[in-house]
Amino acid sequence: MSEYFEIDYPEPFMLKVYPVKKDKQSVIPAVTHADGSGRLQTVREKDNPRYWQLIEEFQKITGVPVVLNTSFNENEPIVSSLKRL
Repeated sequence: MSEYFEIDYPEPFMLKVYPVKKDKQSVIPAVTHADGSGRLQTVREKDNPRYWQLIEEFQKITGVPVVLNTSFNENEPIVSSLKRL
């Protein structure tokens, strides 16, 4: 997390927003807000092995250990359907 965000401690619940390091904002633009921050959720293998493995596989392919975790929120969701474009 400290490679991409201006923090160095776990944040397992996706409740807070932290500054994305300036040199990483262009690497993870989908998760970087307009003000340079991002909502962070750390994932530990022992807590969520399937999600952790997904992130590991994404890193193997892209070199980036960060994925966008979104939901169908009631107010202004980032996505509106499961339909692929």
